[in-house]
Amino acid sequence: MTRRLTEATTDDGVQSGASNQTIPVKHFNTHNIYQYNHRNLIISYSIAIGLTLISIAFGAIATASNGVSHSTSFSAMVATTRNPQLDQLVQGSSLGSLPLDQDMSRTKLKFRELIGDGGQRSGHIAFGFESKVLDLKTNGVTNGVYT
Repeated sequence: MTRRLTEATTDDGVQSGASNQTIPVKHFNTHNIYQYNHRNLIISYSIAIGLTLISIAFGAIATASNGVSHSTSFSAMVATTRNPQLDQLVQGSSLGSLPLDQDMSRTKLKFRELIGDGGQRSGHIAFGFESKVLDLKTNGVTNGVYT
């Protein structure tokens, strides 16, 4: 705790202590007071735990819906965007110039397994046209492995 002491100056502007003058000093003790309330603690922890469980549920639903879990590493991003069909779509506008080509803005993509040449499975999971991808859940792919 800190104590506050105020020094007064004498009438002639000299700091106190330079003369034998008695000056009254007021001293106040301060105390920090904390009141514990278990109800507030339970409410705040319950809200935090509830939001955490909701977030975990959303993550579990997303993982189940996608059929696989994904990484956000650079190499994972490169692997998922490598698709010859998309290369044809962006040909001539690959620098991201604006305005966006109308064909590109209307194109719908899905993150699924690409259909390979001859309509067979390619084994490559990436972004592709809706008509050129397989649904991961119904085709027996779980966590990126065929079952």
